[in-house]
Amino acid sequence: MDEKSLSVVLHGQKDLRVEEMDLKPPKDNEVQLSVHSVGICGTDIHNWLNGYIALKEFTLTSPMRLGHETSGTVISLGKNVASLKIGDRVGLNPAVPCLRCDFCQEGKGNLCPKIPLSKISHGHFTRKCNHPADFCYKLPDVVSFEEGALLEPLSVGVYACERARVVPGASVLIIGGGTVGMMSFVAAKSAGASKILVADISESKLTFAKKMGATCVHLIKSKDAKNEAAKITELLGEKADCTIECSGTESGIRIGIFSARSGSFVAMAGLAPEEANLPLKYASINEIDVITVFRSGTCFNRTFKLLASGQVDLKPFISSIYPLEKTPTAFEDIVKGQVTPEGVKVIVHCQD
Repeated sequence: MDEKSLSVVLHGQKDLRVEEMDLKPPKDNEVQLSVHSVGICGTDIHNWLNGYIALKEFTLTSPMRLGHETSGTVISLGKNVASLKIGDRVGLNPAVPCLRCDFCQEGKGNLCPKIPLSKISHGHFTRKCNHPADFCYKLPDVVSFEEGALLEPLSVGVYACERARVVPGASVLIIGGGTVGMMSFVAAKSAGASKILVADISESKLTFAKKMGATCVHLIKSKDAKNEAAKITELLGEKADCTIECSGTESGIRIGIFSARSGSFVAMAGLAPEEANLPLKYASINEIDVITVFRSGTCFNRTFKLLASGQVDLKPFISSIYPLEKTPTAFEDIVKGQVTPEGVKVIVHCQD
């Protein structure tokens, strides 16, 4: 018999409601979770502000529950589940591929057409939800629920570093000091980067990045990409070996290209604009590869092992916590800049 679960549901542009949704029993290969913590992602904010999912052609056509950065406790098992037990604390990989298509068989499950952007797929801002057991990762005691909710954005940072070819000793430029930027920072540091510069338009974000161990920071004051790149190069002492663009802005991508060493990679981890005016001739003659980052590639398992090892501490990156019923207020506060400047991630606690 179906239950009800209090949820946060997007009905249209800036129309976010807290309401009951139906909850079915878990399928044979699923577990049912008591959701504990869910991070508010920039994608959630984008969807709420615009009423569409990433691209305008994917306009919301029916109500959709948001939230995909999730941790919780297993409270019920599907009949075929043997890998987990009731009471297990887990973090979720929200991008569940089919495992059968060409993309999945080629190890590119992040591109699986079963999880297209245009599909209405309910997220995890809710008291309870079901999720495939194979995409639930048992959290060790050293990892809190709140850190477990950061598993997904950390996996994006790990993948961004992989795409940008971050290796031990590399100098790394990260443009954008939000969640993806700082998770890329954590990943780059773990990968052995010798120098990491974080650039942003926000002084508070740069202060936080410096506190977290950034080698140096740069406050972007103009859209003159060449001038900003020259200042970044001076601070780093060289052109960046690896560049990760996390602001999702045309100016950020331009600065990244002009700051990159010849023959290097600029990985676009931020949600890029639909169109952009970029210095492609400069990139071409300097053989700078501008590449994209979508979801976490094949990095989720490795990211979980990194987090579970205790080698990274994500607690300082959590800025504020809101109860589930106040999620619409949290969205408003984020857009108005009214959350605590310390940290980069707002967490929703989904239980009473």
